[in-house]
Amino acid sequence: MTGKELWLHQRDTDAKEESLETYSTPIVQTVNGKDEMIIFGSDHLTGHNPQTGEEIWRYGYSADRKRIDWRTIPTPLAAEGLIFASRPKNNGLFALKTGLTGTMTDEAVAWQFEKFNPDCSTPLYYDGLLYVLDCIKNKNPLTCFVPLTGQQKWQGRLEAKEPYRASLTASDGKIYCIDEGGQAIVLAAGPAEFKILSRIEMGEGPIQASIAIANQRLYLRTAQNLYCIGN
Repeated sequence: MTGKELWLHQRDTDAKEESLETYSTPIVQTVNGKDEMIIFGSDHLTGHNPQTGEEIWRYGYSADRKRIDWRTIPTPLAAEGLIFASRPKNNGLFALKTGLTGTMTDEAVAWQFEKFNPDCSTPLYYDGLLYVLDCIKNKNPLTCFVPLTGQQKWQGRLEAKEPYRASLTASDGKIYCIDEGGQAIVLAAGPAEFKILSRIEMGEGPIQASIAIANQRLYLRTAQNLYCIGN
């Protein structure tokens, strides 16, 4: 209401140069009835008290502290008692246990997925499943997981012409994504199979904005126009 500063917390890190940079958005999860603010970047994933900024826990996701080019882009995702985060530049997705305090070790990692990880796109949790899109590989694999165990249900390739900067979104039993060149792809959500329902050439690239969904409509922002698509 006033802009008065309520608190300021200095988030310590030993990251250097580009590894200090992050484009990730903070998220909030509830653990044991209490809210935690999750922040990803600068070689660490940390949990904070949103009322004070106080750090509750931290996990150092960079095994090589000498790396100077590990900027983070995807936002972490909290679901089913785990936090899912993708290490920079396709270096593995990990599922971190929650409810812990202090400095965590690798023992806090419930499972990892080393191949076909996003560099830009935030993983998607939808209807009890986790979907992970590889942004920059030539054929853009999309993988469906059981979140708690990391069991892979299916994997398929989108065969997109351009890389993905936008994140996956989902509604009405479908997954929506759009590549940088403007090709939108609609897939069937669910554990049964990888199935592409349609491809739509929007053009008007470069496109980096995720498809937004509200009131049974899709909103697509290209480099030239904003589109609203309904039934």
